[in-house]
Amino acid sequence: MITTSLQRDAMTETYLDVQGLIYDTCHKFNKVFNGDIEEYISIANTVFIKAYQTHNPNISKFTTWLRRCIWGKLFDYTRKEIKDYKRNCSERVAKDTNFTTTYFIDLLDELDDDAKDIVHMIFDMPALLKEMTIENNCTMLSFKSTLRKYLKNIGWTADTINKSFQEIIEVISAN
Repeated sequence: MITTSLQRDAMTETYLDVQGLIYDTCHKFNKVFNGDIEEYISIANTVFIKAYQTHNPNISKFTTWLRRCIWGKLFDYTRKEIKDYKRNCSERVAKDTNFTTTYFIDLLDELDDDAKDIVHMIFDMPALLKEMTIENNCTMLSFKSTLRKYLKNIGWTADTINKSFQEIIEVISAN
């Protein structure tokens, strides 16, 4: 029991010696990555315990080891936060896309058959249209012309294509 008490006292004394280093490291990390400083300090304090237990004095000074452990853990935390943020953004985009898809499908009721076919092709592209978009490095801006070429290739007349596009534009503008 005395050994545990002595170890605890040694750890406490070491912590008090490096407490400024812990705060300094967290503030420097925060200057670079601009995150939640309180969270950084909390993480750094838990890292101190692990660093204290794993330090090998033959390899480095404790302060060097502690600073490296803190930076490593804060990097891991920041990477995870960024990954979570990106995943949440992707989920929001997926929800928005689902809303948009539902919105356009509801508009189908107001379109004639040719215009409905175009809307269906946009949301469920035939293989040849997919190939054409890939070959042409198609962007959202050039998709309309690629779709026109595809429709001409499968036998649609220019007049039918123009009327269908115009009808889609009118229905979207009205809603």
